[in-house]
Amino acid sequence: MSRTHILALVGAVVVFAAMVIPLHNGFTDDGFIHIQYARNIADYAEYAFNPGETSFGTSSPLWVMELAAFGRVLGTGDVLITISRVLSWLAGVLAIFVFFALARRITSFPVAVAATFAISANAWFVRWTALSMETSTAVLSVTAVCLASLDAGRSRSNSARLGA
Repeated sequence: MSRTHILALVGAVVVFAAMVIPLHNGFTDDGFIHIQYARNIADYAEYAFNPGETSFGTSSPLWVMELAAFGRVLGTGDVLITISRVLSWLAGVLAIFVFFALARRITSFPVAVAATFAISANAWFVRWTALSMETSTAVLSVTAVCLASLDAGRSRSNSARLGA
């Protein structure tokens, strides 16, 4: 990776961080719901908002299961909120890197840089990532699949990577 590429990525991450940091202590009702379900899965093995009352009131079951898995190992107190923040923010930064790689494959360098800065500063991406939601993992997943699809027809291993 060239120095220019690295500078572009650093710039995009700095823009993203500058927008996320002011929101870092925020939390939403959906975030609370995800945490509550994750706690009950980790502590009682129940997919429930309230223990003993199985319900399916979460919009992101995969995110809840991921949080529950970490909660099972690291604890389900306030640490679960920290875990959700770290996972969301990490996925946000990784999404920026993968998005840049995808953009570089399909367009010119200046357009790829502009597009990467645009997603790094996208209000919804920043907001939901900062507030510990699953949005950044969704963006990361979609961009990774798109990137993997570009080479899928070239070899079996590339096809397997796309399938995974």
